[in-house]
Order: sequence, then C-alpha cells, then structure tokens
Amino acid sequence: MTAARVLPAALLTLAFCLPLAAPAADPVPATRAQPPGAGLAKPRAAHGPTLKGTACAGRGPDCRIVRVQGAGTGADGVPLTVAEISLGLADKPGDAPDDGCREAEGPSDGGREYWLIEGEQAPRKLFALCNDGYGASGVGEDTVTIAANRLTHVQAGGSAWRWSEERSVQLHPPQLLETDSCSYSTVQPASGRRTRIEHPALRVRLAVMAAADEAQAEALGSGCPPAASDWNPQPAPGVRVALALPLVPAEAGGLLASGQTLGSCALALAGNGAPGYLVHGRPDPQRHAELRVLAGGPDTLYVQLLDPGRPAPNPATNWVHRDHLELWLAPQRNPDAGEDPRPDAAQLVQLGLTPDGKTFAGLGKPPLPKVERWDAKDAQDRPLTVLKLVWPQPVLAGGALLVYSQADNDRQSRLLATAGLLKNRPQLLPAPQRPAVRCRLVDGALDAEADGGDPFAR
Repeated sequence: MTAARVLPAALLTLAFCLPLAAPAADPVPATRAQPPGAGLAKPRAAHGPTLKGTACAGRGPDCRIVRVQGAGTGADGVPLTVAEISLGLADKPGDAPDDGCREAEGPSDGGREYWLIEGEQAPRKLFALCNDGYGASGVGEDTVTIAANRLTHVQAGGSAWRWSEERSVQLHPPQLLETDSCSYSTVQPASGRRTRIEHPALRVRLAVMAAADEAQAEALGSGCPPAASDWNPQPAPGVRVALALPLVPAEAGGLLASGQTLGSCALALAGNGAPGYLVHGRPDPQRHAELRVLAGGPDTLYVQLLDPGRPAPNPATNWVHRDHLELWLAPQRNPDAGEDPRPDAAQLVQLGLTPDGKTFAGLGKPPLPKVERWDAKDAQDRPLTVLKLVWPQPVLAGGALLVYSQADNDRQSRLLATAGLLKNRPQLLPAPQRPAVRCRLVDGALDAEADGGDPFAR
C-alpha cells in the first residue's frame, strides 16, 4: 500500500481546515504523483464541514489526513482535489486481520481511504483499501497515483499464482478508462496471461505466453507478458496477442435495428491493421476498409463494413476468392472450463459470410446464423453495409475470431483479423468480454457511454 508519510505540522493544520471549496490546482503530470502536500490549496475562510470533519466523522482520534493533492480539473472545468485518509486500528474493517492493515512503511493501521473534492461539492469517498497480504504469500501491495482528472490504482498479490490489476479512472465525470490485469505461476515458466481493456473504445486485448518448447518456456520465465505496444499478433517469441469481441447485452443498449449503424459503441478495426491485425497481404490505400464489430449477446453479432473501393463481385467465383467475412468458432468448447484462449484444433469450425448476407460452411460443420442485412450511411455520408447475425445457441461463448478478406482479381489479397492465424488456424480464440460501457442511440448510430457503475468496484 502507498506509504503513510505524515505531513509537517503546518501543512496538516491547513489540511484539517480545508473547506468544501478547493481552488483549482495545477495539472499533475501523468507519469508520477506529486510529493505529499504539493497540490494543497491555500485555505479560505472555513464554512461548512471541513475535509477532516467529513472523512473522520464518527472515527477515532487516529484518523488523519496523510496526503492532499491537486488533480487538475474535471471535464467541465471544476477543480479537483484528492485526499488520502489513514484510519486508526479501532476503525479497521470487520474482515481485516486482527493486527490491522499492512502499510509499506510504518506499523499496521485501520486502512486507507481516498476522498475527492469537486469544486463546491462536499467531499465524497472514492474507495477504501486494507492490505491483508492479498493472498497466501503475503506479498500484497497497493500503489495509487494521481494525474490530471485521473486516479490509477495498482494492486498485486497472490500465492504461488501471482496476480496484479491496474485500474485507471477518470474522476469527473466518473468513468472507468482502462484495466490491465495479469496472472502467472511462480513455479511454472511461460504461464503468464494478460488482459488489457480500453473501456471507452471497447478494445479488449489479450496476451498469452504459449511457448513452443521447454527452451522457449525457460527463456520466457515467470511473469506477465509484455503489454502490446503495436499491432503484431506475435510481438515476441512464444507470446500471442488477440482482440476479444466486445459484448454489450441488449439490456445495456447493445441492440441494433434495421437502418441503424454502429457508432462508437463497437470495436473499430482499420484495413491497414491499426487497430487490428493485418495477417496477410499489404495495405491498399485504394481499399482502406473499416469494420465495426459488437456482440449483442453470446448468440448475436453485429458487423458493419465500410469498403468504398470494393469491386463488384463475380458471382461465378468461389466465395473464398471474393470479398468476405470469416468467423472462427468453437461452439462445443465449455466457456467455464477456464480462461485459456488457446483453441483446441478439434473443436474449431469456420463459416463464411459475403457482404450480400449469404453464408457458407468452411471448416467442419459450423452453425450457420440467420442473417439480416441493410445498407446505411455514416456521419460522413459514406456507404455502409450492416450485418446482423443471430444463432439459436450461444455459439460465441466458446470463443470467436473475425476475419475480413479482401480480394483482387478473384484472389485473396489481404486479411484483417482480430487475432493471428498460424497455418490458417487461429492462434487464439478469446471469448467475448464486457467493457464497462453501455450503448445509446444517437442520430441513428449506437454510441458508447459510461455504464453508470462504480468505477472503483472490483
């Protein structure tokens, strides 16, 4: 947990008397927190309850302010201040260890709380922490940093199987921006898995260590796969990366009717492979396609295609050599069997879908969906093709990989995918995942907004 460093007496006196109105502080660099007290505002004449009076109301005398820091301004210009409160042992949570909550420096205490002051509003508690070791190994740790209109909390713990989660939250208005979670075995090399979610963009990236042999596993060692910095589906030997399809259920607005389009409430893929994975061929500036994809449930998929340079199809050509979508599935895979997104080759099936809405069986015996198709235009008046795929079973739950194949002169020219392909088979087949958003129809397009939940809840 962040160290409980006590402010000098003069600064503490000011902090105790902080009124509800906290003047704006200078923006804080995004890479590191300011030292204690650096963002402390100059006091005004006190009116109403003070920060200490609010945060420590009903608590013992050991409740104290240990850090007050400016957090820039909110989206509407309101000044923001974050305060860290230390609780005495008498105020520790009911499920805390008998000796209290661990601190990185100093004795155990009753835990920490983080409070936010937004302009003239009363201070409100963001979240509370009590480091009980976070697992059998007792290696638990919390790190909290403040930046302009952002708070980032990293928590780590575990036993022989270690884990960590980083959560980045916009303070005003509150919204979960990013989560980055990882787990790995300390005794089994090349066991690391990582999931990073950019929630407003509905972008879920998984990284998995998948060593080809023992030598590669030893070279990878124990730990987390590196965070993906580009759009290479295999950024390092033995490491595979994929995009999971975003899932927003109908009750959260993930529902599209004929004539409507996918706006920001979808995963966006670009024909040049950024974002997305260009697994075959090279970009063509004359055929710069854009795809938007959203799962409305484990049985429903929306795909929107923008490809203004697409030539008229040759009906005599096999669908494989025409522009088409491919969907790789593992409908027989038990989605509760584990979180390993590496597919079992025996369970893979493949179906094809041409932009006119016709479906084709590829590998195996894929369950073919009912397809609804319509034409539309985006905000720039560009032509769109929207496809709604519905199955009678939750076929997406076992994992899914989407490919858009562009053809030139009746031959496949380039493949844009949500994961890499190895010998024409998916390297990873992640199940759809739910980002912390809901969809709202705006001028006929489905746009994303914060889901309204507590962004600090784990």
